[in-house]
Amino acid sequence: MLPCGIKQLTGFDCPGCGFQRSLLSLLKGDFIQSFEYYPPLTLIIALMFVLILHLFLDLKYGATILKWLFITTNVAVLINYIVKMLSLTS
Repeated sequence: MLPCGIKQLTGFDCPGCGFQRSLLSLLKGDFIQSFEYYPPLTLIIALMFVLILHLFLDLKYGATILKWLFITTNVAVLINYIVKMLSLTS
């Protein structure tokens, strides 16, 4: 696994910490463990899937779908980060 540069410099997790472990768990077929490591991964995969579909098939509402998926994914990453930071302090 690649070390997190932000965590090495500051000692705090970054908003993406857990992504690698989550992806590896997902590739091994352990969906529950993957979700526990990094819940926004499913939204990131959906975003990439729709992006590729839109690039190749020029979906009618692709840009709108991508916009809302992007916003939803970023909100999920932010919420995940806040929950992680709050659980570390308690």
